[in-house]
Amino acid sequence: MGSKDSISDSVGNIVFNKACHFPVEIEHQVYWAIKKCNMAYDQVDKERKLQLQELEELRLEAYENS
Repeated sequence: MGSKDSISDSVGNIVFNKACHFPVEIEHQVYWAIKKCNMAYDQVDKERKLQLQELEELRLEAYENS
């Protein structure tokens, strides 16, 4: 009976540890996905500001040449 309890405890621990580990792993993956998206937004923001600056320079140059 002691042997059976040890086996059932081992199986229970394996299942239980997996069940606890899985949400942490998903949370970690979600964290990195969000971080990656935020980094992409930061890059898009920088590119958009550069485009606006270039457009403003073209507008100013056109104004000065008219």
